[in-house]
Amino acid sequence: MLFFGIKNVWFRIGIFLILSAWALLFLSMMYQSYYVTDPYNPALIGTAAYGHNGEGNFKTFSIIVLIEYLILLGVLLPFSFSRFYWIRFLVLQMVFGGWFFLLVLGAMHSGGVYMIHLLAVLGINIIIFILLMASVVAEIVNRNKSNIPT
Repeated sequence: MLFFGIKNVWFRIGIFLILSAWALLFLSMMYQSYYVTDPYNPALIGTAAYGHNGEGNFKTFSIIVLIEYLILLGVLLPFSFSRFYWIRFLVLQMVFGGWFFLLVLGAMHSGGVYMIHLLAVLGINIIIFILLMASVVAEIVNRNKSNIPT
């Protein structure tokens, strides 16, 4: 097994810290966009509100980021690292790829908080794709090594 014993614990701690830093980074960017750069302005109505943050956007997207964070932790911090680990990345790619597509559909007239969240999900998709390709290549290499007669 690739991750066994203490390496397994440090691997889990590393994943947890990286995902936590990612979530906190984008939450702080959304906070700045909502409360500092472009706070909600109820005077903007109709097309004048396009491109500005809506009422309660920061709270809404903070909850969404928390849910995404928990999904990523739930899938990436398993109890075992067995063969076919790449299937987890494939499932994540499908889930977050579909979620990104839905977010893109609503991005036309959205404000800064929405766009920062959209970029965060795009970054997650890119990272998951890289991990998927790396794990598939590792699986192929390990399969070929196990087929060599000794």
